[in-house]
Amino acid sequence: MKSVTTESKSPSSPEKKTQKPLPPGAIKLSKTTPPGWIVYAVELQPFGKLPIGKQRQLLELNPQAKNKARVFYVGQSRHEAVDRYQNHLSGFNASAWVKNFGSKLIVLDKWKPELRGVRLHVLKSIFQLAQRDKSEPNAREYQVAELLRAEGFHVYSK
Repeated sequence: MKSVTTESKSPSSPEKKTQKPLPPGAIKLSKTTPPGWIVYAVELQPFGKLPIGKQRQLLELNPQAKNKARVFYVGQSRHEAVDRYQNHLSGFNASAWVKNFGSKLIVLDKWKPELRGVRLHVLKSIFQLAQRDKSEPNAREYQVAELLRAEGFHVYSK
C-alpha cells in the first residue's frame, strides 16, 4: 500500500501530492461520468431491528411515520447510485447508517418503481428530482426526503 506523501522539487515549486489508495471494494469516479449530481436512496434494516438510539433518532426526525414503516437513507452523489452504494459498503466516504444498516439500494434516477406504497404522482416527483442535474443537490435531496416522509416512511438524510 502506498501512503500519502508530499514531494517538493524546490521551495518555489508547487507541491506534488500522490493519491491515497482506495479501500478494497471502493469505486473511483469514472472520467466518463456525466457532470451533475443524482439523488439516491438506500433501504435500511426494519425499524424494530435498529438499535434503540437509532430508533429514537428516527422518531425525532419522522414524528409522522407510520408504525412498522420502512426506513430509508437519502443521499446525493456524482457517482452512479450503484457505485456510491458500493463505496458506502466498503467504508469509503460512508454514512454509518448505510454501512451498518443498509439492506437494499433504491435507484431513484432510473424508472424502476421499487418504492412499494408510494403513490404514483409522488413516485414521478421523486424520479424527476433524482435525475442527474447540476442544480442544487442539497435541495433536491431534502425534497426527496420530505416526499418520502409525507408518505409515512422513516427517513434519514443529512
